[in-house]
Amino acid sequence: MGNTCFMNTALQCLSNCIPLTDYFLGYDFKKEINATNPIGFKGAVAEAYGLLVNTLWQGARGDALAPSDFKSAIDAVMPHFQGYAQHDVHEFLAFLLDAVHEDLNRVEAAAREAWRGYLLRNKPIIVDLFQGQLRSSLQCRRCLHTSVTFDPFMYLSVPMPRDSGSSSGDGGGSAPSLERCIELFCEEESLSGENAWFCPKCRTATAATVRMV
Repeated sequence: MGNTCFMNTALQCLSNCIPLTDYFLGYDFKKEINATNPIGFKGAVAEAYGLLVNTLWQGARGDALAPSDFKSAIDAVMPHFQGYAQHDVHEFLAFLLDAVHEDLNRVEAAAREAWRGYLLRNKPIIVDLFQGQLRSSLQCRRCLHTSVTFDPFMYLSVPMPRDSGSSSGDGGGSAPSLERCIELFCEEESLSGENAWFCPKCRTATAATVRMV
C-alpha cells in the first residue's frame, strides 16, 4: 500500500501487545465507545482498529492482509495521513494511541489525588497499558527545601549510553538494555547558572538537584 510501512510498523507493534489485543478480541469494546467525547472521533478509530485486530488474529494463519478499510478510516479523520506518502512511525503511533484512548474514554468525575484522579477520568485500556506517572523532585542546595510534582506520561525519551553501539556506524557494538536507558533517565542532574531553580523558601534562584522516578 504505497510507502505506508510506517503504519505497518506501528500496527505490528500494537497488535503484538497481548493485553491490548486480548481486550479487542475477547471483550465487547464497542460498549466502551464514547461517541459524545468532543476530542474523540465518535468511535471511528477504535472500531477500525478493533476490526483490524480481529481480522488479523482470527483469520487463517499466513494469510496476507491489506488493511485498506483501516487506512480509509484514518484518512477520514486525519487528513495529514491521507495518501501513500511516508510518515514518521512515532507520530502515527502517538496519534493512534491517543485516538483510541479518546474514543474509549468515559471521562468520569475527577478525584483529589493526582494519580487516582487521573485514573478515574481516564479508565480505558490505553491508560492501563501505556501510561504511567513520573515523580519529579527538585531540591535546593542552599536550604534543602524539596518540591515534588507528579505528571502522567505516555512516552519517555530515554538517553542512550555513550558506550553503546559503534561510533563508526558498522553496528559492531552491543545494544544497551532498556533498564540501563531508564537508569540514565533517572540519574540526578544539577541545575545552576542560567538554569538555576527559583527556590520558594530562599526566594531567589539557587543551585538545585533534580531527579525523576
